[in-house]
Amino acid sequence: MFMNRDWRWVVSTSLPSTRCATYSFVLLFGAPRTHARLASPVSAALQKNAVHIVSFSTSINAWKSARNALHWGMLITEVGFFLRVGALFLWCLGTGSALAQGTQSVAIITPGQGIGPVLLGQTLAEVHARLGAPKLSDAALGGRLWEIWRSGPAFEGKRQNGFEELEIYFTREHLHFGGPSAVGQIRVTSPFSRTVSGISIRSSFSQILDSFPNLRIDEELTYALNGERSEKDVAMYVDRTRGIAFEFRNGAAADPNVAGYCRAIHVFRPGTDPRIMEAFDLQ
Repeated sequence: MFMNRDWRWVVSTSLPSTRCATYSFVLLFGAPRTHARLASPVSAALQKNAVHIVSFSTSINAWKSARNALHWGMLITEVGFFLRVGALFLWCLGTGSALAQGTQSVAIITPGQGIGPVLLGQTLAEVHARLGAPKLSDAALGGRLWEIWRSGPAFEGKRQNGFEELEIYFTREHLHFGGPSAVGQIRVTSPFSRTVSGISIRSSFSQILDSFPNLRIDEELTYALNGERSEKDVAMYVDRTRGIAFEFRNGAAADPNVAGYCRAIHVFRPGTDPRIMEAFDLQ
């Protein structure tokens, strides 16, 4: 603020005690020189008012800066909050999915004991009570029986395709004596069945050997499995100490880390010899 020779400036301020302060500037035109004696008082007043105005303006600017900072701070806080909520939501989805996969129903393969609800030694009546009637059945002398399931309780109601099935070989403990037929061996060709460590027909040759290091190729069973041909399309690997065997397509050993070569898993009594699971008229 200043006072020159020709004009005098008077500043009037209105400073209400509200957030939105208003101030008005009134320009008064007057006689230049005749009021020179008023210059000093008015100038002093103007300087005083200017100090207040500048001080007030500084306060207003500070308040505005604080308000903007608060606004952006709240906005950033809100964004952070929603990001955290979103992250929590995604985590819940992932956890829910993982839990769903972890609790998904499967038939557990237990070497030397059984697969899912079917255990070695169970009678034919007990198996039918659990699995229902089989899809296919083939009987032979001596109480021997070969049956196949492709759906129903064996797969918890999930229908399998023509290549995914549960096969059970029944026999009498003593062939020449009476008594009910009991489960002697189980074969599965469905990924629905897996060991507690996750081994299934979808596992690679290397993964299976890591879980069952005592597996060895059985040349006699492999020969029988290939229709007694010298050319091998399938090989049978057996672990008699644990009571489990695997059928591998040709090329599994050459590509040990590639999945898709295992076509079937057998469970039988430890210390015994497994058999080829097929119709009796083919044996």
